[in-house]
Amino acid sequence: MYTRPRRPLFKIKLTIALVLFLGLGTLAVMSFLNAIDPFRSLRITIDNQSDYDITQIQAGALTGESSLTDTASAGKKEELGLLYTLNKDIPRGQTLKFAPQLSIRGEGSVYVTFRDSQGKAYTKTACGYTESLSGTSHITITNENVIVKENCM
Repeated sequence: MYTRPRRPLFKIKLTIALVLFLGLGTLAVMSFLNAIDPFRSLRITIDNQSDYDITQIQAGALTGESSLTDTASAGKKEELGLLYTLNKDIPRGQTLKFAPQLSIRGEGSVYVTFRDSQGKAYTKTACGYTESLSGTSHITITNENVIVKENCM
């Protein structure tokens, strides 16, 4: 009576091929997401590397209609989509990513204001020029300075 030998080598090869396929697929998807990153809705990342907590975070849009944005109250600016208040604090050593709900017509810029737990206020330009509120902005806060790297469209 003839018995067919088992094929453990086949199972090992199949497992290796499956792991490679999933690994390469993951890399391909991540590369695709990085390639379309500038075209997605604006996302701002704040990396708090300072010794203090970051509080009172707001993102705002400046447009060509400066008289409206200068004279409008904070409530009116939020209603018009020119101001977004983040209701979270960033503890020291933490990172927070958020997508501000802003709207602009035409061209404009986006700024971010925040305070540290010592009360020092900062205002930084997150996107110096944007027409579509898309792309990314990475803000790194240290004890010495605030660094902004923007990739906005």
